[in-house]
Amino acid sequence: MPHARLVDLPGYGYARVSHAQRAQWQELVGAYLRSRPTLAGIVVIMDARHPLTPLDRQLLEWLGATRKVVLLSKADKLSRAEQAALKKMLSDAVLFSSVTRQGVEEIRGLLEGWLPQAAEIKSPR
Repeated sequence: MPHARLVDLPGYGYARVSHAQRAQWQELVGAYLRSRPTLAGIVVIMDARHPLTPLDRQLLEWLGATRKVVLLSKADKLSRAEQAALKKMLSDAVLFSSVTRQGVEEIRGLLEGWLPQAAEIKSPR
């Protein structure tokens, strides 16, 4: 029976690291992604308060046609009007909040669609 894995890769945006360390991460992440023919998709997590930084745009461009979803975390920090404007700008993104559980079911459904066997994998609650 095939298994699914969720892999957390090093951050690329706000991490306080040297340029050399960031370049090393980029090489590591690039090599990892290129060597995974069974990659089901990528969840790119951005802070909803600071979306689409130049680095975010660069990453999305680099990922190209790879199946991906942008998860906008900390959505609870935005007003309803700010959330609506953000959704208009990034219509395919998922507004997400671990505090209010906004977007949890939406992202779960998306991932289950990407990984048919994900329904068998239950996370502890």
